[in-house]
Amino acid sequence: MDIRTRLIFALVAISLVSMAAVGAFAYGAVQDLLREDQLRKLEAVAASKEQDLQRVLVAWRDRVRLVTSRTQLRRLLAAASEEAGERPGDSEPLERILDDARHAVSALRGIALFTRDGRLVARSGELPLDAAPAPEQLARVRRTAMHRDAFEGPDGEPRVSFLAPIHLDDHQIGSAWIVLSAHELDDVTGATPGLGRTGETLIVRADPDGRARVLSGRRFEEGEESEAPGREGGPIRPTQEAVRGVEGEFTRAVDYRGERVYAATRWIPDPGWGLVVKMDVAEERGAILELRDTLCKLALSLSAFGIVAGTVLGLLFSRRLRELTLVARRIGAGEWDLRADEHAEDEIGQLGMTFNRMTEQLVAANRALEARLQRSGDDARP
Repeated sequence: MDIRTRLIFALVAISLVSMAAVGAFAYGAVQDLLREDQLRKLEAVAASKEQDLQRVLVAWRDRVRLVTSRTQLRRLLAAASEEAGERPGDSEPLERILDDARHAVSALRGIALFTRDGRLVARSGELPLDAAPAPEQLARVRRTAMHRDAFEGPDGEPRVSFLAPIHLDDHQIGSAWIVLSAHELDDVTGATPGLGRTGETLIVRADPDGRARVLSGRRFEEGEESEAPGREGGPIRPTQEAVRGVEGEFTRAVDYRGERVYAATRWIPDPGWGLVVKMDVAEERGAILELRDTLCKLALSLSAFGIVAGTVLGLLFSRRLRELTLVARRIGAGEWDLRADEHAEDEIGQLGMTFNRMTEQLVAANRALEARLQRSGDDARP
């Protein structure tokens, strides 16, 4: 293999190795940047959704106060609390007030009134009687309304219930069990700006058995509606982390479908719900794979350019060496007057100068030898 070919291969190899190193570095750096960008995006969306959910909770409590603050309702309940026993006829005025409250508050689905001793005196609307509050739960209601439960109504609508104290002249006279429509949860979780094709916002709560149940926000039908606690050393389940009160970002998590996801979690102490904002890792990987394909195409283009440039540079660098080699061959063949080009000031030019001096010395030595031989021949003649 001549020097020209070696130079071409060396230049092309150097260019390819350099491009491979730069591409590998760029691929890793961009992958890290995209991951950090996704986590920041999830964190920002989670913070925004938490504020939206807090506003919904405030609105629910305002509706509860709107119902329990009715003066006539409080007076009738105070009178019922002072009476002993249960007389069905006495509940009619209260029930009319409750019916009027349901028509005034569109989100109100059902309401039940209890006396101080936990006696049911009136109710209106749709109430899951099998989930009625126990006397000890009513006894714990003191100054403010507290969230009790979230469930699905007969029509599939999400609903929430509250237990609220009812006061008259700064004295608690009873309590109310109020069921509200929770359709606002869909407004909180429905919009997924910036979360791509697979992003979701989930509102979850813990079941008595420790499973994390999704209240709202499921975007995909596959998978369970609730997740059991993960095993020690297993993949992270962001819904479980959320209902445990853990707030943070997770890059190695698995959702209810078994898909790897990036996730950010928030904890809402009252009512004890978790908030999960997540998106599939595969979607972020799609951008990475697209970048990889772009880098491969760029590498192929640069490789072709490197081959052409290496060939041209190899020809330029080796041309003067080939010329010097040709001069040496012609001098060796007897063309003693030929000389190499000495105009360049680089190493090849210096090599030409040295070669010319050596050639002149050899020519001089050869001519001196020929002269001596000529004289010896002349002296040997008779």
